[in-house]
Amino acid sequence: MFIKQFMTFLNKPLGQAIVLALLVWGAYGNSLHNPFEFDDWHVIPQNPAVRGPENIPSFFVDISTFSLLPGNRDYRPLFLTSMALSWWVGGGDTFPFHIVSVCLHMGNVLLLFAILRVFLCRGGRSAGGLPSDQYAWVPFLSAALFALHPLASESVNYISSQAVPLTVFFYLLSFYGFLVVYGRDTADSGKRKWLYLAGSLAAYFLALLGKPTAISLPLMLILWDLIYGDAFFLKGRLLWKSLGTQFLKHCPYWAISLLYLGIRQVVVPSPGEVVKEGHPILFYYLTQTKALVWYYLKLAILPVGLNVDREYPLSDSILDVQVLLSIVIIIGIAYLLFRFRHYKYLVFWTLWFPTGLLLTSYVVVLGQLVNEHRVYLSLAGLCAVTGFLGVKFWHMFPVRISKWSIGAHWGKPFTIILMLVIFFGMGYETRARNHIWSSDLTLWGDAALHDGTWRAHMNYGLALEGAGRADEALVQFEEAVRLGSYAFAHLNLGFAHVKRHNIDKGLAHLRTAVRLWPSLPEAHLYLAYGLGENGNLAEAEQEFRQALKLRPNYLKGYRFLATFYEKQGRLSDAILALKRLQALDPGQVWVGNRIALLQNRPHSPAAAQIFAEAFAYQKQGERALAIQRYEQLLKVDPNHRQGNFNLAYAYLHGTGQTEWKRSAIFFHKVIKIDPQYFEALHRLATVYWKLEKETEAVFYDQRYLEQGPHRDLRMQSKKRLVAAGATPILLNLK
Repeated sequence: MFIKQFMTFLNKPLGQAIVLALLVWGAYGNSLHNPFEFDDWHVIPQNPAVRGPENIPSFFVDISTFSLLPGNRDYRPLFLTSMALSWWVGGGDTFPFHIVSVCLHMGNVLLLFAILRVFLCRGGRSAGGLPSDQYAWVPFLSAALFALHPLASESVNYISSQAVPLTVFFYLLSFYGFLVVYGRDTADSGKRKWLYLAGSLAAYFLALLGKPTAISLPLMLILWDLIYGDAFFLKGRLLWKSLGTQFLKHCPYWAISLLYLGIRQVVVPSPGEVVKEGHPILFYYLTQTKALVWYYLKLAILPVGLNVDREYPLSDSILDVQVLLSIVIIIGIAYLLFRFRHYKYLVFWTLWFPTGLLLTSYVVVLGQLVNEHRVYLSLAGLCAVTGFLGVKFWHMFPVRISKWSIGAHWGKPFTIILMLVIFFGMGYETRARNHIWSSDLTLWGDAALHDGTWRAHMNYGLALEGAGRADEALVQFEEAVRLGSYAFAHLNLGFAHVKRHNIDKGLAHLRTAVRLWPSLPEAHLYLAYGLGENGNLAEAEQEFRQALKLRPNYLKGYRFLATFYEKQGRLSDAILALKRLQALDPGQVWVGNRIALLQNRPHSPAAAQIFAEAFAYQKQGERALAIQRYEQLLKVDPNHRQGNFNLAYAYLHGTGQTEWKRSAIFFHKVIKIDPQYFEALHRLATVYWKLEKETEAVFYDQRYLEQGPHRDLRMQSKKRLVAAGATPILLNLK
C-alpha cells in the first residue's frame, strides 16, 4: 500500500521535485561542517574584504578584493558577495558557506529537472520516440543522477569553487527562461513572454558576474536553435536562409556578453592566469583533447579515483596514443550524432558536454591542466543523456538478441535494480568524498597518495605538521621538491627545517624560493623569519620590508613583523606593525588587546639587549645561560611577556619537579599578562602532566581546546585528554 502511494506521489512533478531536493541533502548532509581548504585561505579567512556586507559595492569595481594573491585574482563580484554575506552570518564559521553551496546544487538539480520537462513537451518523436506517459521519468532520473554524481562533490565542498554552482544556477535559469519563450509548443502572451525574456537576460548577466565561464551560454543557445529551431543540418537547409529571422533572438545575449567583456576590461586591465612555462600552446591543446575523453568524460561515466590535485601528464605529440584514441572517439561520437540526428534530445545534450568545457579547455589557456570542478556544467548534459537512455532501455523489453530472448518480466526488474545500484553507489561515493574533504589530513593524504602533484605532497606535509607528525611531514616536503623545483615547495621545506633548528639547510631552501619567484611575498617573509632565527636581524628586517612592499595588505606579514620587533624589545615598532594590521582587518579583536598590552609595558633598551642575549643562548642550546639572562631580564622588566614565556619554556625542559614548578609559575604569569597568549595554556597543561597533577592538566588542556588556534597543539591536547579518559570539549579540530 505504501509503495503504491509513494509511486503515485512520485508520478507527480511536485513529488519528484521534493524527492530530488531530499536526495541532494541526503548526499551532502555530512559536508556542512567541512573546513576551509586550499585556495579558500587567501580568498576568504585571510581576506579582510569579505568580512561583511559593507564591502559589497567594492567587489564590482576593485579586483584586489578577490584575493590576497595578485596572481589569483579574478572578476567574480557575485561570488564575493555570497562569501561576504556567509561570513557576516556565521562570523567565519564554514556552516553558512556550505548551506549556500548545497542550496545552489539543489537549485541546479531542480532547474535541470524543469529544463528537461520543457524539452520533452515538444512532441514524442522529436524527443526520441518515447511514450508520452514516460516523459516524466526522463527529467527525474537525469536530475537524480546530477544530484548524486560524485564528480559534482568538489564544486559543492570546495568553498572557493562555490563560484561554479553559483554561476551554473543563473546559467540554467537563463537557459530555462529562453526555453519558456522560444522552446515550448504553446506560446505565452506578449507581456508574459517579455517578462521571461527579461528574466533570462538578467540571469545571464548575473551568471557572468559569478564566473566568466558563463560566456558559453550564447553559443549553447545557438546550438539549441540549430537543432530545435530552423536548423540547417537537420532539415537540409542552409544557415544563411534563416540567419536573419534568428539573429534578433540571440542578439541581446551577445550584447550582454560584450557589455560584460567591456566592464571586465576596465576592472581587469591585465590578463589573469596564464599557461605555465613549459606548456607550449600546441602541447596544451593536445593535452586538453586527451583530457576531454580520458579525464572529464571518463570520470563522468565512471567516477572513481577522484583527486583534488591530480598529476596529469602533458602530451607533446599528436602521435601520443591517448591523443589519437581521443580524436578517433570524438570523430566516432560525431558520426553517431549525425547518423541518429532525428534524436534531437540526445544530439543536443551530448553536445552540451564539450560545449560546457570549451572555454576552460581551448579558449583560455590555464596553468592547471585539469580540475574536477570545471566539468560541473557539462555533467548536467551527460546526466540528461543517461536518464534518457535509462528510460529507453526500460522500453526495450521484451527484446530478442540472437537466440536469446529477454521478456519484460525479467528485463524491467533488472533495469530497476541496475538504476538503484547506480544511484546508491553514487550517493555512497559522494558521501565518501565529503568525508575526504572533512580535514586537511584526509584531503591531501588522499591526493598525495593517489598520483598527486608536488602541491598535493606539499599540502599533505602541512597537514601532517599540523597534526604533530613532524617526521612524516618532512618526507612529504622533500617529495614535493623532488617532483618539481617550485618556489612554494622550497619555501615550505625550508620553513620546516628552520622550525627544526636546521637553520643552514632551511635558509638554503628559502633563498632558492626567493630566487625562483622574486616577487612572491611568502618567500621573502619566511626567509625573513629564518634569518631572524639565525640572528641576522638587519637582513631579516630588510626581507620583512620587501614582503610587505610586494603585498601591502599582507596580514601574516605584519603579524610576523610585530613578533620580530617584540622579540627584540622594539615595542614602538611592534605597535606600529600591529596598528597597520588592525587597520587592514579591524575584526581581529586580539590585535587591539595586544597593542594595549605593549603600550603598558616599559620601553627599556637594556631589556631589549638582555632579551636578545638570552634568546641567542636559548637557540644555541645553552639552557642554563639562557635562564640566567631571562631571570635578569625580568628584574628589569617584570611584565615582559615573551621573556616570561621563554623562561617558563626553558624550565619546562628541565629534569626535575623543582624546575617544572618554576615553569608553571611563569606560564601562569604569562596568562595573567596576556590572556590571549593561548599557547601558554597548552604549555601549562604540559607542565601539570609532567607533575602528574591530572586535574589541573585536564583543566588547561580543555581551556586550550576552547580557545587555542594552533592545529598541532590542539591535536596534542585532545590526545592527552582522550588518553586520560577525559572528554575533550571540542572534537572538531579545524
